Order: sequence, then C-alpha cells, then structure tokens
Amino acid sequence: MPHNRLRYLTSAIKKGLSYSPIVGIFGSRQVGKTHLLTSLSAEYVSLDQRNSLATLEADETQFISNRGAPFGIDESQMAPTLFPALKEYVRLHPKKGAFLLTGSVRYLSRKSIRESLTGRIALFELLPLTLAETEDRPIPHFIRDFHLTKKIEPQLSVISTHLEKLRSPLSYLETGGLPGICFFRDPTIRSQKFESHLDTVLSRDIKLIFPTTLEPKILIGLLIELAKSQGDVIDYSKLSRKTRISRPTLAKVFNAFESLYLIRRLRTFGGPPKDICYFEDQGLASHLLNTQVDRRFQLRRLLYANLRQEVHYNDSAENYQFTTWRSTPSHQIDFVVQSKTAVTGIQVLQESTPTREELKTGAIFSKSFPGAKMLYVSLDSAPNVLHHQAACMPAKALL
Repeated sequence: MPHNRLRYLTSAIKKGLSYSPIVGIFGSRQVGKTHLLTSLSAEYVSLDQRNSLATLEADETQFISNRGAPFGIDESQMAPTLFPALKEYVRLHPKKGAFLLTGSVRYLSRKSIRESLTGRIALFELLPLTLAETEDRPIPHFIRDFHLTKKIEPQLSVISTHLEKLRSPLSYLETGGLPGICFFRDPTIRSQKFESHLDTVLSRDIKLIFPTTLEPKILIGLLIELAKSQGDVIDYSKLSRKTRISRPTLAKVFNAFESLYLIRRLRTFGGPPKDICYFEDQGLASHLLNTQVDRRFQLRRLLYANLRQEVHYNDSAENYQFTTWRSTPSHQIDFVVQSKTAVTGIQVLQESTPTREELKTGAIFSKSFPGAKMLYVSLDSAPNVLHHQAACMPAKALL
C-alpha cells in the first residue's frame, strides 16, 4: 500500500495493550487510525458501517462478547451506548488488551464516554504523518540532542554532515500528513479528498460535539481565517465581526474544531496569556489558503507540524512541553521546548540570519530563563554557532 508507513505511535500502542483492558487511538479522520487498528487487532469492525452499528445497538453486550483480543472497533464515537457496556464488561472480565478502539472525536470531550472510560482506557493520539514518517526515517531526535546537550558546537558539526541527504521540506506543506490524502500525487485528487474530508467533519461529525445550526460554508469561512493567521495571537472580537459568528458561539465552535482535530490552540506564557492557533494538518491548511504566503509563515507551519511529534511521542524520562512565549506584542518566541532540566527557544526567521530585533527578543527570552538555549531557524541558513547558548540552523536539519 502506498501509505504503509511505520508510525511512531505503534510501540506505545502495543505497550498500552500490555497493561490496559481498553486502548484508544484517537485523531483526525484520514490520519491512519484504521490502518493501525487492522494491523494490531485480532478482530475488526467499523461503526461507520450501518450494519455493524445496527448490530451493536441491538445488543451491546452480545456485540462485544467472546471476541478475539484485541477486538478492534473503528469510529467508536458513533455508538455512545458502547461505552457503558465496555465499562461493565471489563469489570466482569478483567483482561489486558481486550479492546482497541479508534475515534475521530476527542473522547474526553463527550461526557458519557469520559465517565464510562475513566481509569479503564489508555489513550493515545495519532498525529498526522511528519516529513520523516513519510520518508520512512526513524523519529528525529534533534530537540532531545540540542535541548539537553551541554555544548552546541559538536551537535552542529554532526548535523552539518547529514544536510546534503535531506530534500527541501516545503512540499510537505502542500500534501500534509493525512495518509488517506497526502500520497495522491495529483493535486486535483488531493483537493477533492480534502473537500470530502471537510464535508464529513463539518456536516456530520461536528454535531456529535456541538449541535450547531451554522452552515458548513460559514464554518469553512472561519477555518480559512484561522489558516491565514496560524501562529498569530487570536483576536476573538475581530474574528467574530469578520465571520459574523457571535462570541459565545465562536467559543463553542473553537472547542468543537479542537475536539475534531482540525486545529489546536497553544497558550502563550511570559506575559498576559493569549491563544495561538495551528492546524493539525498543514495540507488541509494549504487547501484552504489557496494563496501565496511569505517564507516565515511557511516555515512556522512546517516546524509546528514536524517538531511537536518528537515531544508528543517522547518516551524518555524527560517530560517535555511544547508551547510559545510572548512578553509583549513585539517580543515573541515562536516555539519553546521546556523540560525539568532545560529550556530551548526556537525563533523562525524571515531571512537567513537573525535581525537585530530578533536577536534582542532572543536575549530578553534568555534573561527570563537563565541557561536557556536559543535556536534561530530559516529555510536556507548554514549551521552557525552565535555563542555558547545560541545557534542558527536550516529547517531541514531539524526534520
């Protein structure tokens, strides 16, 4: 199969099956949950199929009884009555790795599911494919190595020897990381797939979270505005006026978009907390944008989509956080990686080298976190040590 790629989450799922009676894989539609599910399950059904859903609703207990383990149930959010039945079944028949579920709606956003599964399920979120995953490369460890290293110089020397082997990463923004879409080479077909994806999510799935009467074209208009402003502070009042969606309704729509894995909000720190938005899949964002954007904006999207996987799939003793820092409107660090032992700021550049203002912002950030490292990233800069705690790096070296 063209999208048969090793997923970095696979080992974590297998580990979850070894200690939890129920394991859940959740994430966007088309993100590859079904492929993982069928490869790991002894038996498999999809509740997107009407016959399977009707059989389950007729007798939930009978439906899940005497199944091969793990019994894979795809799109499980389609049947809310399934979860109380699972709760009772695993109470009476405690067995590790009995059920493997997937969902295209964030489980804990639905009260009935949350109450039934708390303490009984190991949840794993599957992110869109990264550039490294599409190329069948091992998970990069740039953040770990740069973040935790005591000296920057040796790390940059190693990276420099591998740069020539890496292709330009910008094409990733056009295709994105949804396996059900991104491997189609014909842009017309990809566009049709994205349209179908949006239609399913905005016409059907959203009603599982928020029974809105807003038409899909209004919701798409909101998504277009969000796609254009990724990485910028969200001005909810301005967005409300522009989309003609009231502030209270806008808040509910944002929560629904996040629950459906369309967007993710990051909360700034370092000053008054603000919300910043990124699309979960940058291919979908490019489909909505359908316009030329500047280099810095492209690079910011590229780094968000690829760097967070190293934090998200981290299995080390370090507990990483991936966020953004903003002391004033003119002083913002695009991404910050924090752990108990280190802090690294990652600043996206418009040109190959940082400007005086960008260096000033980095200095202010470093003063706030003594010992923090600063990494300035551009599309085409050469690896360069600025001082013992700061360096410039081309984007492809991180990916």
